[in-house]
Amino acid sequence: MFDFAARRIGRAAAETFVDPMVSGVFGGLARELSLPACFPVMREMEMQYGGLVKAMVARQLEKRRSQKKTGRAEKTTGGPAGPSGRLTSFKTGLDVLTQCLGNKLGTIIKRNQTAVQIQRREDGWDIIDQNGITARARQVVIACPTYTAASMFLDFDRGISAALNAFPYAPIIVVASGHRREDVIHPLDGFGFLIPRSQKIRTLGSIWTSSIFSERAPEGYIQFRSMLGGAGDTSVNGLSDEQLWNTLKRELDPLIGIRNDPHLLQIYRWERGIPQFTLGHRERRACLERLIERHPGLFVVGNAYYGVSLNECIKMAYRVSEKILKK
Repeated sequence: MFDFAARRIGRAAAETFVDPMVSGVFGGLARELSLPACFPVMREMEMQYGGLVKAMVARQLEKRRSQKKTGRAEKTTGGPAGPSGRLTSFKTGLDVLTQCLGNKLGTIIKRNQTAVQIQRREDGWDIIDQNGITARARQVVIACPTYTAASMFLDFDRGISAALNAFPYAPIIVVASGHRREDVIHPLDGFGFLIPRSQKIRTLGSIWTSSIFSERAPEGYIQFRSMLGGAGDTSVNGLSDEQLWNTLKRELDPLIGIRNDPHLLQIYRWERGIPQFTLGHRERRACLERLIERHPGLFVVGNAYYGVSLNECIKMAYRVSEKILKK
């Protein structure tokens, strides 16, 4: 991705704009991530039109011709990096989604049970939990992180297990901090910010969640969600909670002005947080899919295959659901 950007906008601009964008989305290094795996639309547009600027101009012309022909204005579909849109969330957070799904499915969901092994039967599958209890099904969808799924397949199909283990992850630490409004000088009239790695700062970025989403903080308070680590700084996991906050405060204070320690501090450590679509990702994915196809009724979904976002996971879930319904 870095080489792609550097050839078109220069190395300095790539370091300033592309590198922090990649860190913010993937927690990865632009020099190691695969462009067609991370932003397939961008690659397709360049291949089809011979360049991104040409592609955007051509798409605008096509859109105008279509509008003249139909007499209707078309919705904007976005740029080369992906679709247009706006930041959206549930009022009190994304956990509303899983809570509602859980309530709707009710007793179908077996909570607090860890699937540890998968076995094939003549007419379907056995899923065995940590207590030796077996659940049987005609179709199985594995929606775990790849490293968790790999251990489940170890006894059943070592090839699938190895293919799942081949997907790399980057560690990420998310620091949620709540502050009294008067303790932060900056007006916080925006989204937040991302920081280029060239600045030699450990903080990847900070999102001002209470500025962009509703009901994230009570009256008179604000909330930040800041990220550290990623593929370029794996040693950050060795810092204590106190060291993490001191690092974050030292790096954020010159930018937004933090007078006191936070009123609320919650730290989430993900040793394997975000899948890395590094060079060779599409080949790794194709290898896994070939191995999975040898076992009818077996499917995988998740953020390690076609995209790390919630949107991409939902798209993949629809595709797999359609395959199951056809059976």
